[in-house]
Amino acid sequence: MLLQSLRLESSECSDYYNLYNMSAEYLQSVNCCRGRENRLVNYSRHLLYTYLAGTERYVGMRLGEAALAGAFDLEHPCYASLKECLQGLN
Repeated sequence: MLLQSLRLESSECSDYYNLYNMSAEYLQSVNCCRGRENRLVNYSRHLLYTYLAGTERYVGMRLGEAALAGAFDLEHPCYASLKECLQGLN
């Protein structure tokens, strides 16, 4: 969900799609160097951290910190079922 809800503005001065694609290419290179037995386990998490490392504002932040700083659109439709589930717990 976090990958889907990344704000286009989060890339700051660079183009969102360029930064996102460069992050994905970098991780592919890392996976190739690590070999088949040592692939990255949580690719989505690594992609998010790699993307955020390419920014000035979000570099070094944990995902929760980046969310609080506005990197993600927390009103994105992908969160609808999660919100519904959490509201049902009240």
